[in-house]
Amino acid sequence: MPLRSRALAAGFAALIVLFSASALAQQDRDASPNPTAQSVQEQQLLQELRRIEGRVTIPDSRAGVLEQPQGREYQAFHERVLPWLGAIVIVAVIPIVQSYILWKRTGSVPEDRHVLLEGTEPAAYANCAAPELRILISNRGRAGLFPGVVIGGKGRWGPSGSLETGESATQRLRLPAGRWRLSMQYFSPFDLTLTGPGLRQPLPAALDGQRPNTISLANQGQFWPAGEIHSSGEPVRFTVKAAKPSTLQRLSGYSGKANLGELVAVPAKPHRIVPLSKACGGWIDWYESEEVP
Repeated sequence: MPLRSRALAAGFAALIVLFSASALAQQDRDASPNPTAQSVQEQQLLQELRRIEGRVTIPDSRAGVLEQPQGREYQAFHERVLPWLGAIVIVAVIPIVQSYILWKRTGSVPEDRHVLLEGTEPAAYANCAAPELRILISNRGRAGLFPGVVIGGKGRWGPSGSLETGESATQRLRLPAGRWRLSMQYFSPFDLTLTGPGLRQPLPAALDGQRPNTISLANQGQFWPAGEIHSSGEPVRFTVKAAKPSTLQRLSGYSGKANLGELVAVPAKPHRIVPLSKACGGWIDWYESEEVP
C-alpha cells in the first residue's frame, strides 16, 4: 500500500507539472508579439468607422479615403448581379418587341462585289458625266441595277411633310403599269398609315437615328418597307395619315410631329445585271470589278 500510494502521488505530480508547463507556454505565446492577431481586420474597420482612410501627400485630401462600404456593395452588384439581370431582361424582351430581322446567307458572295456611296438615296445613280464614274465603267465588270426606280421627293408632300397627330399629306407618282414595291423615309413618334389604290400599309412609329440624320445628313433617315401596289399606268395618289391623338395627348397638349422623307417605288422584278459599260443612267445596287474607285 505505501508503495502504491507513492506511485499514485508521483503520477499526480507529473500531471500537475505537465499542465503547468502547458499553461506557462500558452501565456508566453499570448505575451509574444503577433502582428496578425493584433492587426485590425478590414471588415471591422468598415463596420466601426464606415470607411478606411490613409495618409496622402497630394493636395486633394479626399483621396485619403481608400474604401467605403457602399463602394464594395456597388462592386458586388455590378460584377455579379447586374450581368445576369441584364441577360434575363434581354432574353425576355426579344420575343415581345419583335423589332428585329434575321438574315441568312444562302449562297456565296463574290469577293470583288462592291457598293458605291449612296448618300441619302436608296441606290447610287450612275451619272456618267462625272469623271470618277467614267473611270469606273471603263473597267471590265458588271453591275446590278434597280429596274426603273421612281422617286417622290420629300418636298412633294402637300400641304406639308411635317404632320401632327390626326393630320395627313399626299403626293402623286407617275408609275408605269405593273406591280411596284414601295419604301419610304420617315421619322415619327406615332403610327402612320400609307394609302393608295388598293393599298393600306401601316407604318409603325420610328425615331431611329433621327438626331444624327437630320443634323448631319439633312435627310429623313433609312427607308422602311411600305408595301406593294398595282398601277394601271395612271398617276397614283399616295396619302400618309397620322394616328389620331390619344385622350392623354389631347389633355396634355401633345405637340410631337412626324417628318416625311422620300417615297420610292421599284418594279417588282429582279435586278437587271448589265456590263459596267451599260450602267449609265441606272440606279446601281452593287457592282463587280477588280478595280475600285
